[in-house]
Amino acid sequence: MSRAFDAGADGFVPGEGVVTVVIKPLQAALRDGDRIRGVIKGSAVNHGGRTSGLTVPNSSAQHAVISAALRDAGVDAGSIGMLEAHGTGTGLGDPIEIDGLTRAWREFTDRSQFCAIGSLKSNIGHLEPAAGLAGLVKVLLAMEHERIPPTLHMTRPNDHIRFEDTPFYVADRAAPWPRTDTPRRAGLSAFGMGGVNAHVILEEAPAVPDRTLPAQDSHLVRVSAASEEAVRELAGSYARELSVTPDPAVGDFTFTANTGRASHRYRVAVQGAGAGELAGRLAEVAAGQGPIARLVNRPVPNAFLFTGQGSQYANMGRGLYATEPLFREALRECADLLAPHTDRPLLELLFGDAQHELDQTRYAQIAIVSVQIALVRLLDSLGIRPDLVLGHSVGELTAAWSAGVLSLPDLMRLVAYRGRTMQTQPASGTMAVVHADADTVRAALAAHPGVEIAAYNGPRNITVSGPSQAIDGFCRQVPFTTQKLQVSHAFHSAAMHGAVAPFSDTVAATPLHTPKIPFASTLTGDWHSEASATDPQAWGQAIRRPVRFHQALTRVHEAGARTIWEIGPHPVLTTLGRGVLPDPELLWLPLLRRNHNDQKQLHTALTTHYNHGTTDLNWTALHEAKNHHTTTIPTYPFNRQSLAAPAVRDNKTAQEQPKSVISTATAWGEAVGHPLFDRHHEHQGEGQ
Repeated sequence: MSRAFDAGADGFVPGEGVVTVVIKPLQAALRDGDRIRGVIKGSAVNHGGRTSGLTVPNSSAQHAVISAALRDAGVDAGSIGMLEAHGTGTGLGDPIEIDGLTRAWREFTDRSQFCAIGSLKSNIGHLEPAAGLAGLVKVLLAMEHERIPPTLHMTRPNDHIRFEDTPFYVADRAAPWPRTDTPRRAGLSAFGMGGVNAHVILEEAPAVPDRTLPAQDSHLVRVSAASEEAVRELAGSYARELSVTPDPAVGDFTFTANTGRASHRYRVAVQGAGAGELAGRLAEVAAGQGPIARLVNRPVPNAFLFTGQGSQYANMGRGLYATEPLFREALRECADLLAPHTDRPLLELLFGDAQHELDQTRYAQIAIVSVQIALVRLLDSLGIRPDLVLGHSVGELTAAWSAGVLSLPDLMRLVAYRGRTMQTQPASGTMAVVHADADTVRAALAAHPGVEIAAYNGPRNITVSGPSQAIDGFCRQVPFTTQKLQVSHAFHSAAMHGAVAPFSDTVAATPLHTPKIPFASTLTGDWHSEASATDPQAWGQAIRRPVRFHQALTRVHEAGARTIWEIGPHPVLTTLGRGVLPDPELLWLPLLRRNHNDQKQLHTALTTHYNHGTTDLNWTALHEAKNHHTTTIPTYPFNRQSLAAPAVRDNKTAQEQPKSVISTATAWGEAVGHPLFDRHHEHQGEGQ
């Protein structure tokens, strides 16, 4: 056994072990919410040079490296309460180490026997390359548990060490080490057999201040592993842990699981309002209910659909404004950009005293587009970006921004001007949905002058627009189902003619760029070209002419889009799109839904997307600015299989004995040769 500092010390006992530590700048660890075990205040490394032998270290070199570490730390040596020594346990090496330590410390303090000294080698042996890190773990655990562990096998101090003349006393029994107003500190020595000496000054982790955690309506947790079986086993472990986790600590749990675990091929994510709901859904995964996704190296194109006017409502996005800092930040940016262009502050329209004015076009359009901007920013932070875009009416302007056609300040200015200009047009018209095909509707319109098609929304979903009396007559007389819409104007009709030229002129004064990604035009029902995306007249005509959503969405689908995100306050286009594209392979993901919890709706979309197995998420961004910290959660369930070669039987002995008398020990017990390396016929030369 290892007897560090004992009179009977006669060498160390070797041990085996592996230690892994993560070192990170303190400010970065605090920023990222990491669990900090300790702080490295100072360190130094040198080499002892030639000595009289392997077991005869250089006391002067040890003295020098310890002094250098103390100077680097810039702390009072008298504040150090624990010293983890190299302590190999030899009659010569131990006194030399204490001499070097004492000479170094005497440069800073003349106090005696105030610092506990010990060596982990008396507990677990000498781990050789891992010995220093093992000592580090001991120090950190002593700080965490506020208790200095004993150094074992110490009965009588080495006769050549006079501890009463040193700053140290041997920690031969456990001793309390509580926190005080002064940070607890420790020294750690590690001296290599090749002559390298290292010394580190450690300080306890800073106290974690009280946190203000933003309220969360929903939580997401992912489970990822190298096999489906491991995913289900880990999900079960998570479920058991969450079943006893208080709701205020759920954020730390999900933060650790989502950001502190490697991403593997097999994965599943679940959503829940609190610990209990998450635990229940994870337990279902563990029980084999529901599929486990497998990541495929075949990314599926994302299409973003931007909703148009009519999707707005009071408090749209309010839940995300309260729970998602990035969404909130983006909305505030939009509010600042809109301030010079509107007489109603954006946040008052969305969440304040002006909500009742959202039915006015000049306010509805800026509110819808601002929510869309915030949703795109939030998705972008999570690593979800569009490959193709399409917008319905005013939503096409947001799609243009998303495709890089115009800047955000210009988008806000144009949307505000568009809404104001459209609102000043005659308000004597209305609109209606007609459930018939386009050819049938066009034929019926011949008998109703003034009524025209405003939108091609689906194979049997056409919107018509015109003067109120003409629309009323049309709806009464046609033989197919119609539904009048609650709108302030007859949009996309002759009533909007007066807005076309002013808006075109305003767009003409705006820098426009070629789309960076495929961008479908609802004016033509085909792809925007460089010319059409930057044509002010085309943007003006989009106010007056019908929206060809059906045709444009078909182009998006033909281009390969299979995951379709609806960016807007309510899934209007998802409903229309499913009528256009009844493809069961399509994934429709609306981000907000009226009368539904905002964050739960968002998390439902993200969970569905992740569980589709085609991509990953930026999980760190999901927790950004939410003040979550790393905590202890169940570890990875390794597939513990023995990979050692089995023992082999002695073939000669086995052949000489009847099968009935060959014992298990003879056949499979004591190995007589390695199954691969001791089969000599495999090593014979060619032709032998």
